[in-house]
Amino acid sequence: MLRARLVQNQSAVRWADLLGQFRGFVLVIKSKEGDNFLRDNNSPTEHYEIEREDGITLSVDYDRELYRVTCSISSCEDDTWSFELEVRDVNENDKTVWIDRKTGLQVNDKKIAESAIRNLLRNKA
Repeated sequence: MLRARLVQNQSAVRWADLLGQFRGFVLVIKSKEGDNFLRDNNSPTEHYEIEREDGITLSVDYDRELYRVTCSISSCEDDTWSFELEVRDVNENDKTVWIDRKTGLQVNDKKIAESAIRNLLRNKA
Protein backbone atom coordinates (compact mmCIF):
# COMPACT_ATOMS: atom_id res chain seq x y z
CA MET A 1 0.00 0.00 0.00
CA LEU A 2 2.80 2.44 0.87
CA ARG A 3 4.66 1.58 -2.31
CA ALA A 4 1.55 2.19 -4.43
CA ARG A 5 1.10 5.58 -2.79
CA LEU A 6 4.77 6.42 -3.42
CA VAL A 7 4.36 5.68 -7.13
CA GLN A 8 1.17 7.75 -7.24
CA ASN A 9 2.78 10.70 -5.45
CA GLN A 10 5.94 10.72 -7.55
CA SER A 11 4.53 9.85 -10.98
CA ALA A 12 4.08 13.45 -12.21
CA VAL A 13 7.61 14.40 -11.15
CA ARG A 14 9.14 11.30 -12.74
CA TRP A 15 7.28 11.98 -16.02
CA ALA A 16 8.53 15.59 -15.96
CA ASP A 17 12.09 14.37 -15.35
CA LEU A 18 11.86 11.97 -18.29
CA LEU A 19 10.49 14.73 -20.55
CA GLY A 20 13.39 16.91 -19.47
CA GLN A 21 15.83 14.26 -20.66
CA PHE A 22 14.11 14.01 -24.05
CA ARG A 23 14.06 17.79 -24.46
CA GLY A 24 17.71 18.06 -23.45
CA PHE A 25 18.80 15.55 -26.09
CA VAL A 26 16.69 17.33 -28.73
CA LEU A 27 18.34 20.67 -27.86
CA VAL A 28 21.82 19.15 -28.18
CA ILE A 29 20.99 17.63 -31.56
CA LYS A 30 19.42 20.88 -32.80
CA SER A 31 22.54 22.80 -31.80
CA LYS A 32 24.71 20.42 -33.82
CA GLU A 33 22.47 19.70 -36.81
CA GLY A 34 20.29 22.82 -37.06
CA ASP A 35 16.78 23.62 -35.87
CA ASN A 36 15.02 21.93 -38.79
CA PHE A 37 16.70 18.55 -38.23
CA LEU A 38 14.37 17.69 -35.32
CA ARG A 39 11.18 19.38 -34.18
CA ASP A 40 9.33 18.64 -30.95
CA ASN A 41 6.17 19.74 -29.22
CA ASN A 42 6.77 21.64 -26.01
CA SER A 43 3.41 21.13 -24.35
CA PRO A 44 3.49 19.60 -20.86
CA THR A 45 0.98 16.86 -21.60
CA GLU A 46 1.02 13.08 -21.57
CA HIS A 47 2.04 13.07 -25.25
CA TYR A 48 5.42 14.20 -26.50
CA GLU A 49 6.47 13.97 -30.13
CA ILE A 50 9.77 14.46 -31.92
CA GLU A 51 9.73 14.75 -35.70
CA ARG A 52 12.68 14.37 -38.06
CA GLU A 53 12.93 16.62 -41.09
CA ASP A 54 11.67 13.74 -43.30
CA GLY A 55 8.46 13.40 -41.25
CA ILE A 56 9.34 10.26 -39.26
CA THR A 57 8.20 10.76 -35.67
CA LEU A 58 8.99 9.39 -32.25
CA SER A 59 5.92 9.40 -30.01
CA VAL A 60 6.30 9.22 -26.26
CA ASP A 61 3.07 8.69 -24.35
CA TYR A 62 2.48 8.56 -20.60
CA ASP A 63 -0.48 6.69 -19.15
CA ARG A 64 -1.08 8.33 -15.75
CA GLU A 65 -3.37 5.52 -14.60
CA LEU A 66 -0.95 2.68 -15.34
CA TYR A 67 2.22 4.76 -14.66
CA ARG A 68 3.53 3.57 -18.01
CA VAL A 69 5.55 5.25 -20.77
CA THR A 70 5.36 3.94 -24.32
CA CYS A 71 7.77 5.01 -27.08
CA SER A 72 7.17 4.26 -30.75
CA ILE A 73 8.51 5.36 -34.13
CA SER A 74 6.01 6.04 -36.91
CA SER A 75 7.87 4.07 -39.57
CA CYS A 76 7.99 0.85 -37.52
CA GLU A 77 4.79 0.71 -35.52
CA ASP A 78 5.31 -2.89 -34.42
CA ASP A 79 8.46 -1.85 -32.54
CA THR A 80 7.54 -0.12 -29.29
CA TRP A 81 9.27 0.20 -25.94
CA SER A 82 7.34 0.37 -22.74
CA PHE A 83 8.48 1.32 -19.25
CA GLU A 84 6.51 1.19 -16.03
CA LEU A 85 7.10 3.19 -12.88
CA GLU A 86 7.61 0.90 -9.90
CA VAL A 87 9.05 1.08 -6.43
CA ARG A 88 12.25 -0.87 -5.95
CA ASP A 89 14.73 -1.16 -3.13
CA VAL A 90 17.72 1.01 -4.01
CA ASN A 91 20.49 1.12 -1.39
CA GLU A 92 18.02 -0.08 1.24
CA ASN A 93 15.53 2.69 0.43
CA ASP A 94 12.30 2.53 -1.55
CA LYS A 95 12.66 4.53 -4.76
CA THR A 96 10.50 4.94 -7.85
CA VAL A 97 12.27 3.67 -10.96
CA TRP A 98 11.38 2.95 -14.59
CA ILE A 99 11.26 -0.76 -15.40
CA ASP A 100 11.59 -2.00 -18.99
CA ARG A 101 8.48 -4.12 -19.51
CA LYS A 102 10.28 -6.50 -21.92
CA THR A 103 13.35 -7.22 -19.81
CA GLY A 104 12.18 -6.38 -16.29
CA LEU A 105 15.36 -4.35 -15.81
CA GLN A 106 15.61 -0.94 -14.22
CA VAL A 107 16.35 1.85 -16.72
CA ASN A 108 17.11 5.48 -15.87
CA ASP A 109 15.54 8.52 -17.53
CA LYS A 110 18.65 9.39 -19.50
CA LYS A 111 18.97 5.89 -20.97
CA ILE A 112 15.29 5.78 -22.02
CA ALA A 113 15.51 9.14 -23.81
CA GLU A 114 18.92 8.49 -25.36
CA SER A 115 17.95 5.05 -26.70
CA ALA A 116 14.62 6.21 -28.13
CA ILE A 117 16.16 9.23 -29.87
CA ARG A 118 19.06 7.14 -31.16
CA ASN A 119 16.52 4.72 -32.67
CA LEU A 120 14.67 7.64 -34.27
CA LEU A 121 17.86 8.97 -35.82
CA ARG A 122 18.95 5.67 -37.34
CA ASN A 123 15.51 4.40 -38.41
CA LYS A 124 14.87 4.70 -42.15
CA ALA A 125 11.54 5.53 -43.75
